[in-house]
Amino acid sequence: MSRLSEVIKRGGPVVTAEVTPPVGANPQPLIALARSLKDRVHAVVVEENRDGVHLSSLVAGAHLKSAGLEAVVTMLTRDTNRIGLQSMFLGAVSLGLTDVLVLSGYHQALTAEKQARGVYDIDSIQAIALFRAMRDDGLLSPDRQAKGLPGQTEERGGGHDGGRPDGRFARPGGQGISLGGSANPFAGPIDLRAMRLEKKVKAGADFIITNPVFDLSRFREWLNLLRDKGVPEKVCLIAGIMWLASAEEARKLNQTYRGMNIPDAVIARLSRATDPEQEGLRVAAEAAEAVRKLDGVRGLHFWARGREETIPRLLEAARISIL
Repeated sequence: MSRLSEVIKRGGPVVTAEVTPPVGANPQPLIALARSLKDRVHAVVVEENRDGVHLSSLVAGAHLKSAGLEAVVTMLTRDTNRIGLQSMFLGAVSLGLTDVLVLSGYHQALTAEKQARGVYDIDSIQAIALFRAMRDDGLLSPDRQAKGLPGQTEERGGGHDGGRPDGRFARPGGQGISLGGSANPFAGPIDLRAMRLEKKVKAGADFIITNPVFDLSRFREWLNLLRDKGVPEKVCLIAGIMWLASAEEARKLNQTYRGMNIPDAVIARLSRATDPEQEGLRVAAEAAEAVRKLDGVRGLHFWARGREETIPRLLEAARISIL
């Protein structure tokens, strides 16, 4: 069982950080970055082609694993159909990468590969359910067996490949594999956002990482809806915290990504600041302090896009320690 899974199992608090693989085949800068976060976070989440072509999350995660670091692999339904997703999941588990974040992915029009076609054979909720069936029942789609997932045992019988006649393994396994999804509390009708998260939890998500929290009032409202449904008791809810470097970055994120929802007051603070980057650090630290106190939040996830080497500073400013 991974360190992340252990912390989730005991109820948190979880600390993760996001890293972007290189646009190239050399993993050393990524490994150096992740090493700077060792013993500062429980795991690093490795992005998958967020804004265009990068070294794959699966391969990057394998490099980090070989360097003795904990990695969460990201898989996108935008780029891969259910055949490829299942194959990637088996590959991740085979490599000892047992924490998987399942996302739809930003539309390809928001990447450097604007002419690419999105796959979207299944959505992220369906993919989580598919991986859960593989983990818990040893089933591939449709109802085919998968061998060698952690905790599985076979019983010889009349079934295909020596399994049970109904195509299932005798005992659910894979309890060491944790499945994650994302949540955006800030896009569209708030009740629909809560409902979508509830579906991910029912599909089998063990942890959920939210979009960066800048609008605390909206986040509280969304969290109250989830508490009314009893959702926080069923999943590890990890709130996103992002360090903004400038008002220009904040405006661009608002314009580009639906539901980023950085309030005008935050942008004004960055605009007025003599040192916008330092002010952005204060904004992030304040958000972390406020969010971590909320009932139902069981962890924090840290971003510093394009400046990931500064994440240790962000963790220090937010007074985060896992030791």
